[in-house]
Amino acid sequence: MNITIITPIYGQEKTLHLHVKSIEDLNYDKSKIELIFANDKSPDNVLKVAEKIKTTSKLNIRIVDYKVNRGTAICAIETAKKAKHPNLLITNGKVQFDPELLNEIKKSNHPVINCSLRFKMNNIYAKLFFLVRRGLYREKFNLPKEDQWQDQENFYDFPTGATTFFVKKGLYLETAEQNIKSRHHNDDTSHFWKMAGLHKILRSHKAIIYYSNRDGLLNNLSHIYQRGPKFVSFYFKPGKKYFPLILISLLSLIAITLLAQDFWR
Repeated sequence: MNITIITPIYGQEKTLHLHVKSIEDLNYDKSKIELIFANDKSPDNVLKVAEKIKTTSKLNIRIVDYKVNRGTAICAIETAKKAKHPNLLITNGKVQFDPELLNEIKKSNHPVINCSLRFKMNNIYAKLFFLVRRGLYREKFNLPKEDQWQDQENFYDFPTGATTFFVKKGLYLETAEQNIKSRHHNDDTSHFWKMAGLHKILRSHKAIIYYSNRDGLLNNLSHIYQRGPKFVSFYFKPGKKYFPLILISLLSLIAITLLAQDFWR
């Protein structure tokens, strides 16, 4: 199985070397792997880190440098069009792969696979966000002991989006949203919704990845602020699961703001 790994890079200068090391350590024929770094006009030095890695690593690495920050969704879709191979692994520069990841994906022989996420509990924020998500999704968020299948009927029973997923290039581009105008568009939720309408999504318990959470309160608050509009862009529509919750939250915020203005007059 020849495969292109697409890693959009934005703000990951401290973790990108770990990401690449895990690819180098895969128990897989490296001649069948193409790695593309897609720089989404990151404000840090991650592009320089990627360029240095390209000169020192034995992996087949390409770098696509986008001059305008358009968000992960557009970045990944546009880069997928440039991929050499018919199989894609869309991932993240904060992710490290289990050595058997690609072998497990190959054995599964399914067109779209959501990898099994393991959090590295390296700080208090990682533990906090893990507990919050486990509270929301309960048993669906616990480490699965068997494969699970996600379609449009049970779509909201699972954590939405994917930190790393495998997909056939044709399916990925066929279901990609066209004319995305905002970088705040949800990264992959609506895309997954469309794919789930064509093929059940295999949530593999053996295709394992590890994720390093952000350090520091400000970094985590900034991430929540940036993710908020992307979350709302999919869910804040009548009929969606979290529409009432978001609506009540917005109305409550408006009410509190108005009351505060009256109080300070």
